[in-house]
Amino acid sequence: MSVTIDRLKDSDKADWRRLYNGYAAFYKMPMTDETAERVWGWLHDAEHVQEALVARDATGRVIGLAHFRAMPSPLRGAYAGFLDDLFVDPDVRGQAAGRAERYRRRARLASHPLDHRRQQLPGARRL
Repeated sequence: MSVTIDRLKDSDKADWRRLYNGYAAFYKMPMTDETAERVWGWLHDAEHVQEALVARDATGRVIGLAHFRAMPSPLRGAYAGFLDDLFVDPDVRGQAAGRAERYRRRARLASHPLDHRRQQLPGARRL
């Protein structure tokens, strides 16, 4: 299976919500429309710390999500990346196992360190 990693787009909302509902169900957490809309808003707010990457199959369909943010790391004296949520569509798990680790690394690199993120992701918001 061909998998690409991309930024979340407005047009991904239905796929993102399907996956986010699955993520919440896995952890037996209720997911209301209000909560999902709030998180969706955070992910599209340039002033909010929460960010997202998605995994897409060959057709462009979103099959995985990663929510992450920068956080201070006192031991490093710098910002580090914190991966809040990682979920892959159960229907495609195991079909791209080698790419899953790349997905995790890309999410981590996208938020740590901040100077690296600014260089690697043109247009990344300034923190």
